This record gives sequence, structure tokens and C-alpha cells, in this order.
Amino acid sequence: MSQSSKEIKSNLSQILPVVEACHILGDEAVTRVVRAFLYFRTPNRSPTDEDISMIVKALFYDAGENDVPENIQTRWNRLTRRTSGMDKPSFLKFMVPSPAAPYNAPGGHLGLFDCWVHALSSSANNYANNGSAPLPPVVLLPDILIATAVCQEYRNVQTMARSESPTENFASRVDYATMMLAVFAYRVYDSYQKKGILLRDTLHRFLSDVHGEDSYKTTPARKLLDAIYAAPDSQNNGSRRFLPHLTPSQFANGIRKTARRKHHYLLDWIAILGEQMVPRTPLPVSITSYLETLASSHRSLETLCQNYGLANLYEIKRRFHSLVETNLVVKGDVMKDTQEEDNQKGSRKPRHVVSLHAFLNAVTPENDEMGHGGYLPKRLATNVFRIGACPMHDGEDSSSCFWALYDVIHFGCDAVRQPGDKVRGDITVELPLMRFVFKVFGSTQSKPLLDRKEIADMLLLLLEHQTFRSEADRPPYDEENFVANPPIMNDEDFEESMIDVRSAAALALLPSNFSKNEVPLHILVDFCLDSAGMDGDTLSFDGFCKWYFSKEASGLPLLQRRLGPFLVDLRLIASVLFGVPPTRASMEQALIDEIQRRHRSRYPPTDVARRGPRGTVWYILEDRWFKLWVAHVEKVAGNDEDIADGRDSIGADARNLGKINNTLLLADNGSLALQSDIRWKQDYDIVPPLAWSALQAWYDGGPPIYRSVVRYIPTNGAPSVHSRTPRVRTEYEIELYPFFVTVFMCDVTSRGEARPFQQYAPVSRVSPVGIFLVQLCKGLEIDPKLGRIWVMENHPNDADDGDVGEDWLLNLELNILEQKNRRNASTGESLLSGRITLLLEIKDPETGTWPRGVDGKSWTCRDKNRLGDLNAQPGDTGNGIVGLYNMGNTCYLNSSIQCLGHTPIFRDYFISKAYLNDINTTNPLGHKGLLAQVSAVLFNSMWKRFNQGQSMPSKRITAPGSYAPVSAPALTPKTFKDSLGKFNEHFAGNEQHDAQELLAFMLGGLSEDLNRIVDKPYIEAPDSDGRPDSELADIWWSNHLKREMSIIVAMFTGQYKSLLTCKSCKYESARFEPFSFLQLPLPEDDLISLSVVYYPIKKQAEILKYSVRVRHDGKLSDVLIALSRVLHADENGEQLDEIFDTQMNGDETDDEVNQELEEALECRAQNMVVVDMREGYIFKIAPTTWALPDLQNKDTGELPLLHIYELDPILDDESSQDEDSADKDDVENSQKVEENYEESNEGLSEDEHEEDPLAQSKMEGTEDDEENVDAVKFKSIDTNEHTLDGSQEREDDKKSGNKYSFLAIAQRKVDFSNLDVIHPFTHPVFGTPLLLRLHGLENMSGNELYDVVAERLQNKVPKPALRFLQNPEQNDVKAQNTAKDVEPGSRKRRERTNSEMVTVAAGRVPRYGFRLRITSREGRRCSLCPWYQCCIGCLVPDDAYPTIVSCGDSLAVDWHFAVDIATNGFGARLNQADQPIPQSPFRVKANTTISIKNHPSCNDDAKKKGYYGGTITLEDCLDAFAKEEKIPEAYCSKCQDFRVQTKRMSLWRLPPVVIIHLKRFQFTQHMRRKLRDLVVFPLEGLDLSRILAPDSAAATSRENLSDLASQTDGEDTAAGTEPAGGEAPSQNGAYLCDTEVYSDDEDPMSASNYSGRTGAMLYDLYAVVHHQGALSGGHYVASLKSNVDGQWRLFNDAQVYEIHSRDVVDSSAYILFYIRRDVQDARLQDFWDIRARAGQGLTEEEVESLMKGRSDRCVIS
Repeated sequence: MSQSSKEIKSNLSQILPVVEACHILGDEAVTRVVRAFLYFRTPNRSPTDEDISMIVKALFYDAGENDVPENIQTRWNRLTRRTSGMDKPSFLKFMVPSPAAPYNAPGGHLGLFDCWVHALSSSANNYANNGSAPLPPVVLLPDILIATAVCQEYRNVQTMARSESPTENFASRVDYATMMLAVFAYRVYDSYQKKGILLRDTLHRFLSDVHGEDSYKTTPARKLLDAIYAAPDSQNNGSRRFLPHLTPSQFANGIRKTARRKHHYLLDWIAILGEQMVPRTPLPVSITSYLETLASSHRSLETLCQNYGLANLYEIKRRFHSLVETNLVVKGDVMKDTQEEDNQKGSRKPRHVVSLHAFLNAVTPENDEMGHGGYLPKRLATNVFRIGACPMHDGEDSSSCFWALYDVIHFGCDAVRQPGDKVRGDITVELPLMRFVFKVFGSTQSKPLLDRKEIADMLLLLLEHQTFRSEADRPPYDEENFVANPPIMNDEDFEESMIDVRSAAALALLPSNFSKNEVPLHILVDFCLDSAGMDGDTLSFDGFCKWYFSKEASGLPLLQRRLGPFLVDLRLIASVLFGVPPTRASMEQALIDEIQRRHRSRYPPTDVARRGPRGTVWYILEDRWFKLWVAHVEKVAGNDEDIADGRDSIGADARNLGKINNTLLLADNGSLALQSDIRWKQDYDIVPPLAWSALQAWYDGGPPIYRSVVRYIPTNGAPSVHSRTPRVRTEYEIELYPFFVTVFMCDVTSRGEARPFQQYAPVSRVSPVGIFLVQLCKGLEIDPKLGRIWVMENHPNDADDGDVGEDWLLNLELNILEQKNRRNASTGESLLSGRITLLLEIKDPETGTWPRGVDGKSWTCRDKNRLGDLNAQPGDTGNGIVGLYNMGNTCYLNSSIQCLGHTPIFRDYFISKAYLNDINTTNPLGHKGLLAQVSAVLFNSMWKRFNQGQSMPSKRITAPGSYAPVSAPALTPKTFKDSLGKFNEHFAGNEQHDAQELLAFMLGGLSEDLNRIVDKPYIEAPDSDGRPDSELADIWWSNHLKREMSIIVAMFTGQYKSLLTCKSCKYESARFEPFSFLQLPLPEDDLISLSVVYYPIKKQAEILKYSVRVRHDGKLSDVLIALSRVLHADENGEQLDEIFDTQMNGDETDDEVNQELEEALECRAQNMVVVDMREGYIFKIAPTTWALPDLQNKDTGELPLLHIYELDPILDDESSQDEDSADKDDVENSQKVEENYEESNEGLSEDEHEEDPLAQSKMEGTEDDEENVDAVKFKSIDTNEHTLDGSQEREDDKKSGNKYSFLAIAQRKVDFSNLDVIHPFTHPVFGTPLLLRLHGLENMSGNELYDVVAERLQNKVPKPALRFLQNPEQNDVKAQNTAKDVEPGSRKRRERTNSEMVTVAAGRVPRYGFRLRITSREGRRCSLCPWYQCCIGCLVPDDAYPTIVSCGDSLAVDWHFAVDIATNGFGARLNQADQPIPQSPFRVKANTTISIKNHPSCNDDAKKKGYYGGTITLEDCLDAFAKEEKIPEAYCSKCQDFRVQTKRMSLWRLPPVVIIHLKRFQFTQHMRRKLRDLVVFPLEGLDLSRILAPDSAAATSRENLSDLASQTDGEDTAAGTEPAGGEAPSQNGAYLCDTEVYSDDEDPMSASNYSGRTGAMLYDLYAVVHHQGALSGGHYVASLKSNVDGQWRLFNDAQVYEIHSRDVVDSSAYILFYIRRDVQDARLQDFWDIRARAGQGLTEEEVESLMKGRSDRCVIS
């Protein structure tokens, strides 16, 4: 064990020198470890071969007697430093294979690997220099090599022991290897307690962790430990004595005593695990080739950008998203994530993609704004899109494809970027684009050759592009008609199509000396093949390149060289349209030159218009930067700096030129006006629009400054500033200094009110105003005939000064300068003396009327504005469409404020400042008026007329389910929120709260702050004492008004009637208490709805999501029967509502038929099971006896989504057993499985299991202890636990020979991280698992099992994978020998599989594209092999022999790489990080690779039609509120004792505004839950008379707040007589007003005229508070109906949407606001006394005087 001083000294070098360890492992293994070690040390870059070779050389260096070279010594020193080590997390990722990877859970072996890390690290290195604080352990590279080499040497001698005869030298080698491993093993075992001594209890813990719980208690284990811990003299004395602990030497001696040549069970697991940590062989060639293919198909945007040196993608993303088509009207619920809904509908198209339609619109038509006539003709553009689109399968329609951001950047890089490993001048620079173009002309992407027809079509496309280019580049105003129609190929005889020779010769498609005028197409095809050097009639890619670069075309300009014009347009699309910057500066210059050439051709200069005709657009560019760019590209062209663009890092300046800075040219007024003293070619230059777009995309900067060519009007005969010959005058020139105006807009939605539209919009001084109108209307996508422009003499933001001129209409045929000068000529005012404000008025297209009238004075909408201050002019108040920002869980506040702020009269009360008359600052129950003041400020802010205005959506909502966003301003109610927290600490902070609690606090607080009663008297509640209800109710109501009289009481307060009836004496006692909220319970339903996903076994049947109805206290068996009922109805064409009518009511006329149906449904339900599905695998099967309440979430009360699998039916001769019998058979079968398992061990390699003293115990520990959670609840499908219900061998089975077995099957695929790591592969489960119930599994061959699995997978995999599962070739994988000579169920033929074996996912493609392996339940590792062997699952052979699979096994479908490639990674690359295992049943949504669609039972329409178990209506809730309830114990004043009584609630007096609170939140002792039932409530005409107290119709209709009084000048405002018959006060929502006094026969609200069914008793909905989501973390929104335009809108914090009225009624409705019809259009002054009052409040005497007279009533209530 001695070592030379000239060796690497590490923590474990005393066990084995590093150089010897390297020789044991071999050069390949050491190199692989070093490469991976360096990769983990520097993960941001791959290690270089030079660094690796130097370290490997240092590790293998054997100095001997020589001196160590300095470079080697330096490497040694670096390798042994602590800073060069690896921490524990890195070591676990670095060394441990994925099947053995530890995790933080019981059974995860995390503590065991902690001991491994501690054994490899040095205790001396784990402390700081001062020795005080321990440092985290680190592992050095030499120690990793030594430990793995020790394990490898031990395994080597074990292998040699079976093949060699014992010799003296071999025996010493075995002893040497055993002792080395013993020393290392002691370090591992001692790392548990770190005491330097090894207790027996420590080994007990290790054996339990490694081999299974209590495995140390088995007889062989006890004998082994007894022998090791036996005292040296125990046998000599004849007594049995054991050592209390072991020192390192004692442990080594014990190992030597008990060691045999083949096994030692304290050492074997360490050696096997260490051997698996370092694979000794390189990856097979077949695996690396597949990995290269996968890498090429893997769409990694980061990798793509790294390869092409492209770091900053901001401008590319911006231009990409500008092409993404969006719809203003959003389908579906804007509150929900629609991604899941898209997946359920089968939509695989991502949201942000470029469609074919958008691509064609961008590249084909002309674009006057950008000054070009298009890039490509439609047919050629379609082919380009087809090739660049993804995913793209052969034969797929182009219209169904799309370009994602990756596709755009990939196309752009191929076109204009140069990979980092390419050298300028190499022809390979053009190859990426040439490959793309070659595919464009092919019929499919994968076709390697072009046939003659495709070559002919290619030539025609090039000619068509040439014609398109000629048309696009000619002046748009050119009237010359020279359109050259390109020839169209005749499919039947395409070679005879005639081609114009001049067109073909212009692209060098013919020899230059061809003399004819026309030529057949086949001549061009032959010439193409000859130029390409092709012998046959097909053109390969090499020939294609040769044809393009041939000598006939090589000397021609690019635009005349065959593919040249097409390549230029592709580069323009890539670099300008998409913004991908070219790598080469010379290409930038060439593209800018081509853009300028096309611009000159399209807008040709003349003598009188040197910058093009009128309307030509030019962009202004800072001259200094432009000159630097020109000089740079000219300088670097042709040398190595041409490709040094510097765009490979974020923040770097491209080519060191910096950004374009046009701000130096602008005046300091905030607009794009230029400075007055700038000069052309000295301060600025001009470029075409497309050139500016290109330069701005490549170099960033701005701002963009554009100017147009107008008619030039020189001053004093001055020449144009842009004329190179000043003596020549021009008639048209660029207008550098237009007017910059502010533009407002008004239309019918703004009711004629001006709202901001554009600021600093340029308006020409000399061009007609009509041109400006066309530009404005074009942006709005409206007809210019519907618009006109006004000059606003008074800016909307300015205050009225009383001396303002009238707005005047502009003449569209004259320029603005001329019209303004004419109008100001009389006043002498200069045009430049002030700003110009214009108003764009849009005519109503439906009515044909102008919002401001024909003359601009008679506004058509002005008379409808009745909001705001009573003395304010129309338009002073806004429309209330204002959002409120969420400040952190303040959605409850925002939604509540929106509803209160949109309450008529109540809103006007605050906006008109009438509340100032009622503020009560002395009320001890109030907030000194502060709550009223901050509320008034917020309401005024919401209803003020915003200068920004609200841009109404151009598309109005006409159908339910659509949401149109509204561009509305938003406020941040921070002051209100802070004040609210001061008034009530409950609402302080950012916690979520109940909106109803907030409303209750606000209404109560506002009522106290605005209470006109200053001194509240104490009044005792009266008892009935035999009084009539009307008299008693008046007393209660009067007493309430003596204490509280405010606008809140007038608007929101009604009166209950609570009637208690004694069951003993029948005495009735009534109470009439006030209320502000009508709190309605939701009637309990015996049936509840559950969502289930059903997985049928029918071939290619769709997996659907269903909603079923079962009893709330039912069992899972009831769920299965309910699902069977729905499936039966679908098969028989029954309607959804008929299903549940039958379920609820039945058919008494045909009981026999119903009984037969129920029996059939129960029989069908027996072929279904409910499973607990995790992320891609089935964890357990739930017993059908489980009660549904046990599955409910204790916090929310929600039931989970259930996954139900259909199973193969049981044969008729099979009978079912009860649960008790099943559990008993479970144990018996488990024992049988263990016996089979032990038999299977006998067939494994002898080095693993020969003479295994622990083979009779469960030492594998194959499953996670986490899976033992709820083991009593679930039937397990793991072999080491109970098997599935129904899988037991029953007595009938023994007689008939039938047996049913369950198999759970998960899908796995190979994911790889990086080839630089040691273990690059992981095997995650994904997709939809399988659950099979098979008959006669023990007699089934491997072929038959594969056939069944392949058939059942067909509806659970993506479509591209189906071809692997259908009609497989009968290759030699399927054995032809059908002999059944192997014992059924035997596992002697097990084939262990490690991650890097070829048979995992590479090699020959299997018969069905997959291989089956026996795994643990979650698919992490093999369930048969010990975990430390790192087996990913023993292979299930696909042969004719009996399968090795047994009942209860879990299998994994390991897909071949070929299927992975064909399906594009099954839709998405999986996250390779280990995900935490959930801890409760049914909580994980299935991670499927297929779409799960909704059955009609899940639709809202089905729920509303009764499928949801009968919809709850608001009337049902009212009836539940008024339902009589029993009170076990209440005091009876007549009996003078506590008695059983009944209580009935009803309404006596209704307020003008009824707030209905649906009690969705339920809190019990055991759980909290939210009721999600759909409550259907009327939008109009709610009649509450159904719950009015008897004989109270007249009273309710007339008595609410007639006793509220106003006090003016200290005198009573009214007096009257008491109504006859003790009539209660009228329902006056405000007070006894001093208006006209009605008698009973004149009062329209009297009893004779008011029956309780008239319009005055009907209520209309105007606001709803919705609660979305769960109880604990939901979200509040508000639906509001505007009384301005009658439109319903959804207020989601700051976002506002227009919605359809039918979308207001949904299952999230929580608080409903109803207003009585006769109050909707009332004015505030008709409802409440708003006159200023002397003093504050009312005295008790004044209130009493007001109570005496009740004949004066306001007609409002």
C-alpha cells in the first residue's frame, strides 16, 4: 500500500496509486471521466481535446526514479486542490446513473450517497483554515478514479474466478482486490456516524437501505455479521462472544475471514454500483448516429443562434410578432388559460405563429408605405412557405402549416448568416440557402432528386418570378400595359410548352447564341441537365449547384444568373422583412444597393421631380453614421473583416458602428420636427423606406423620420435644397417641415365627444387635406367617405375661458395652410402663433348620421347624456369605462368598487358632491366622514371625462362566447386601498378577501359616515303582542330610521320578516329586521358532477373527457355505473337530458326493462377501473368501494379528475368475488410472486446470485417507500405488494383453467443531455399509460403480448407513430419456434438492460417500434434487479416462447429512436430534471401526447339544458331562503321556556336596489369548499313577490323609506295624515319630499294600482361580481351593464372587454345587483334631498315629527 513521493497524493491514494487506478480503468474510461469532469466544472463551454489530453497524460504519468516534469507537477497540484473538487449535487449528477439516482424521499437512498461522498472526500479538507467552521465536502477527480478502479478490480477478479483455476498468484490478487475494497467500504460505512468505529447497528441500517427493510434479520445475514463481529478468542474458549464495534483493521480481518472468491454481501453492492458509475466502453456507433439525427431535428433556438453568432433577437421578434395574425374578438373565456382548451379540441397550432395567409400578404402584394412592389409571386411564395414551415410532413397541405419564430430565424440564418466555422470565399457559404431553394422546387422535402417535370416547373417558376419582378419594379402610375403573362405548363404535354427566348436568355436559361423567338420547354430542361453534368433525366443537389455555378452563368451579374433574382429576394425577405442581419458587410451593401435600384425604378426621378413623383416617401438618416457605415463596408469588402459583425454577444455594437441616432436632427418640442438649420449631405441623408427598415433592423436606433415628396413652392425663387445643380428648378421636392398637429377622434361610440387619437401627426402644408384623411382612415380600416376633419379652436384639455371660437370644417381639396390663412386673415393671427388641433369625425355607417350633426352643433347623442354633476354641461362626465389596476390581490376591491360605482343615483350622489351635505363627523360608529370622502374621490376619478378617451372596439359582440377588448384607461386606487386598511385592519396588506365582506363594510361604513342622525337613541326591539304585521313592521322600521337615515338606507336597505312558531303552543313571534344583502343559500343537490377521462380499448377510439352525475355520498362504483349510462346512451342515440331524467325519475311503467338495463350497466361497469394516474404512469388502482367524500379536497371541497380505463370483459364462466376474498387472494398471490421471483434469480449471472445467503429475503428494495403511502386504500400493481383485484387465481379459475392478470404499462423514451457527460441518457415516462386485463397471461407468448400492447397503443400515440404499430413486417425478431418447453412464468431468461446498451432504443427497429421491459411502477428502474445494478428494466423478448411477464408487473414501452424522430420527440422535448412525486391520490393531470376532447356532457350548453343534473335557478335559491327550518331550542315567550320551534324567513319591504349574495362559500368543522353550481338568474324582470310576507303586497310596494326626511332651514318639510287602516309608510327610497302630494286614488304606487306584479315590482340586473377559481386562491371580476349605451362589459382589473349578455350568467356569479325598474331613469334630486342644510344631522324631535305624517310620498319608490 506504500506509495512513492513522486505520485499524486489524494484522499484515497493510500488505498491505490492514481496511476494504477488509471491502468485498471483503461484510457477510454479515464478520458471519458476527465471530459465529463471538466464539463461539470465549466458547464458554459465544452472542454477542448487539448485540455483533456493534458490531464489524462498527467494522470497516467509514472515518474519512477525520474524527476517529475514541471507541467505534470502543475497538473497534479491543480487536481488535488479543494477548488478543483466537485460538490455533492454535482457528483450525484456526474457519476450516478439515472436508474440509481437518489431523491429526497423514503427509499430514495439519498443518505446512502451522502456516505459515498463523505468516503471519497477528505475530512481534513472539509474544514476552513482556522478549523472552526466545517465546509461542504468536495470530491477530487483522482479519488473518483481510485474508487471506481477499486470497484472495477474487485469485479474483474470475481469474473476471472469463474473461468480460471485457482493459483497462488491469482489467490493473492483476489485477496489484494478484496482488501482494497474493504478499506474503501469501511470509509463508506463509517461515514454514517463518522466515529472511526463501526457499530453493528450501522451495518443493520445499511443492509436495510440497500437490500430491503429488515433484511439483516434473515438467517444468512445474521450468520455473516456474527462471523465478522466474532471476538478472536471466542472459538478457543468454546464461548460465543462478539465485539461491540470494529476498527478498520478488525473490519478488514472480518472481511478476509468471510470472503469467498465470488461473493461478499457487504462488498458486492459497493463494487457493482462503482462499476456502473464509469462505463468502460464508448457509445455504440448506432446510438451516436441516432443522436446526430435527433440533434439535427431538435429545434433549439439557443443552439441555432449560437451556431450563427446571433445574440440579440429583439428586433427579429418584434417583426415576427407584427406578422402574427390576431383577432380583436377573443373566443372563449378571457379569464381562463385557453391552452388546455386548444389541446382538448385537438388544435396543435401554437398561438404565436405566422400563417400562410399572413406570409403571402407580406411578400406578394405591393406596399406603398415601404416603397416596393412585392418580393415573390404567389405560387413561388407558397412553395417557400411550405419548405420553411414546421411541422411539415410529406403530403400535408401548406395552409395547415405555420412558421414559428424558430422557422423564421432558421430561414433567415440560412439566407444571410454565415456559420462560425465557415471561411469567407468558400462555396459552402451558399450551400444552406441552396439546399433550401432545391427543396422549394421539389414536390416533397425528403425527395433527393428532381425529375423532368419538376425541373420544368422550376424553370417556369423562375420565369414567373422574373415577370413578377418586372411588374413590381415599374412605376405604379405607369399606364403602359406591357404585362407579360408567364407561360403555364401543360400537365399532359409539359415539354411542348413554348417559352419566350428573350425571357429565358435574360436568366441564362439558354445559350446566348440561340436565335429563335420561342423555344419548347424541353429544350430548357435539356440545357439545364447538360449544364449540371447529369446523365439521366433527374437533377441531384450537386447537379443543381453545378448548374447555378456553371461557366455559362458565372460571369454574369447576380440578377441575370438563373437563381440570382430569386436568391436576392429571399435574402431581402430574411434581412428586411424578418430583420435577420447579414454576417457579411458586403452583403449588407449589396442588399442596400438593390433596394435603392428598385426604388429608383419604381419611383423614377425626372427633371422636375428629382426625388420621385409626388407622394414618394423618403426616410431621414443621420449623415455622420451613414457615412461611417458606407466607409466601413467599402473598407472590409474582400478581406477577413467582412464577416466580423460582432453580433454574437448581447450589448456589443454591430461592426463597432453603434446605433443610429436621429435625435440629433430633431427640434426640442417632443415631435419629429427637424431642426431648421440642418443641411443635406452634411447633417442628414435620405434613403428609401425599405433601406431604412433594413438598417434599423441591423443596427437598431432611431427614431424613424419620414418625409414625402410634395409640390415644391419655392420662396423668392430659391432652388431645392436637394438639387445637385442649384440652377435647375424643380416642381416636386421632399417636404422637410410639415405641420405637426394633435388629432382627436369622435364617433357614435364616444357620443360625439372628442377623444385623443394621434399626437404630433405630420400634415403637409401644401398637399390637400384629403390625402391626410385617407392616411387616417387607412389606419382605422374604414372608408374615407365616412370621415371628415374639423379644426378645433378650443383644445379639449384646455379650460373654458368663455372667448373661444367655433370649430370649423376643413375643405378636403385644399391644403390646411391656405384654409387657415384665409380664416385668420381678418384677425391678423398667424398660423404659426399657436398649435393646431384637428378632429376626425366618423359617420355612423348604420344610420348615416354624423355624431355632431351635419353642422357640428346639433349633436345626435348629446341629449342622452344624463350623468355627472346636476349643473354640469353634457360631456363633462365620462362613460365610466375605466379599469382599476390590481395592486396585489386587490381584485376583490376592484370588482366591488366597479359595481358600486355603476349604481345609478348612488353614483350621482357622489359625483354631484351632494354627499357633502350629509357627512357626519361626530358619529362614533363611523369614520369621521373620511370613508365617504375617499370613496367620492375614487368615484369621481372613475367617471371623469378622460382626455385619453376610450377606444371602442371596431367589432361589436354579436354572439355569446366572444370577448372584444376595449382600450380603456385605468386607475390605481392606492389611496383608497391604504385608507381602507386604516379604517379596518382586516383589509390592510395584500391578502385576498371576500368581496361580500368588503361590500358589507363599505355600505355600513358609508351609512354611518353619511348618517343624518347625530344622536342615536336606544330603542328596545318590540315583541309581537298580537299586533298586526303591518303595525309591527312600521314600529321596527321607524325605530331603525330613528337611528340610521342615509342614502345607503334609502338605496340598499330592506326589511326581513322572521317568523318563529312554537311547536308546543303554536305561538307566533315575528321580527322585522333591516337588511342590506339578500343572502340566498344554494339548494343542496343529492347529485354532484364529476369530470372523468375515459380510456377505451377499442382500436383507435378517441379518449374523451366526460361529466357524470352521481350521489354526493356515493362510491366509485356509482361513478362507473354513471359513465356506463352515458356510454350506453351514446351508442343508442339518446339525448343527454334523457339520460338523467331516467337516472333521476326512472320509468315506473316498465320496471322489468329498467332492471335489465341496470344489470347491463353494472356488468359494463365491472369492466372499468379507476386509477390514480401520475405523470405518465399508473400508480395504483382505487377500490370501487371508496366513498366520494373521502376524495374531496379538504380545502376546496372539489373532487379530482378521475381517470377510468376500460378493460377486457370477463368471460361468462368467470364469477366475481367480494373485497374480502380478493384481499385474501392478494396475499396468496404476492407470496407466489415472491417464489417466482426467487426462481428467476437462479438464472441470473453467477456473480450476482450464486450461493446467495440473502436470496430468500426481499433485499432489492425495488420500490420507493413513497409508493407505500395509502397502501391500505389502494390495490397495488407492483409485484412486491398486493396485486390487482381480479388478478387472483380463484377456485373457478383452477377448475376451468382461466386466469386474469393485470399489467400497467407506461411509455418511455430516451432523452440525452450532452455527450460530454458520463451518463448522458435519461428514460422519462411520458404520454398516456396503458392498463391491461389479460386472460391466460401465463400461457401467452412474447409475440402475443407485443401484439396486444401494439393494438392498445394505437389510440394513445401521435399519428406519425401509427405506421410502426400497424402491419409490421414479420422479420426474424419474431421467432418461428412455437415450442412451449419453458416453464410458464419462469424468469430464467431475463436480460438485464443498462442505459447505454444498443437494444435500449437503437439498433434494428423492432417489429412495432418499441421494446417492453419490466420496471418499477414509475418506470424509474427495473423491479426485478437490485437497484444498485442500475438496470432500467429487464427485456421482455418478442418471441414465440412463453412471456416472462407475470401478473401484477409494471412494464415500460421503450420507443425506438426511429419513432422518436418520426414524431418529432412525440410532440415536445421532456424536461430532464427529476420532478417531485405528488403526495395525494388523483392529483396529477395526465401528461398526454394526444388531444383529449370534451364529450358534449362537458359543455356549458349541456349543463344548462339539464345534463348537469337540473339547473339551479334563482327562484330555487329564493325558495330555499324562504323554506321553513326547524330550531331545536328557542325561547318561547308564551311558554316561558325553551321549546322546539320553526323559523320561516320572508321579505316585508324591498329596497330600490337589491344586492343578492349567493352563498357559494361553505365552512364546516371538517372542510371549506366552494359551490360551483350554475345558478340561472334573470337579466330582466326579476320578481321577488314569491318570498314576500303574506298580506304585505301593498305595504311592500309603498313602504320603504317614506319616513326618511329632509330638514330645510330647521323646519318640517311635510306633514300629513295617518293612512287609514294603519297603512305602513310608502316605499319612498329617500324622504318625504316637498313635491306634489298624492292621494291614494291619485298615487300610482297605491295598493289599488299596485298589485305587486306590475313593473314597479320588477328588478333588472345591472352588475355582477364573479368569483373565478378555487376558494383559497380565486379571482374576482365584475360584469356591468352601462346605462349609457346598454352594453355589457367585463371589468377584469385594468382590462375591459365587451361581452354578450348571455355570458353574464355563468357558474362564477357570486353577487348580483338588481335595480327596480322605476328607479333606473330617476334623477338624484327626485330621490334625495340635495339642498344644503343648516347644522348637521337631525334631532330626535325632528325625526319624531317626520314619523307622524306619511301621506306625502315620492313616486320614486
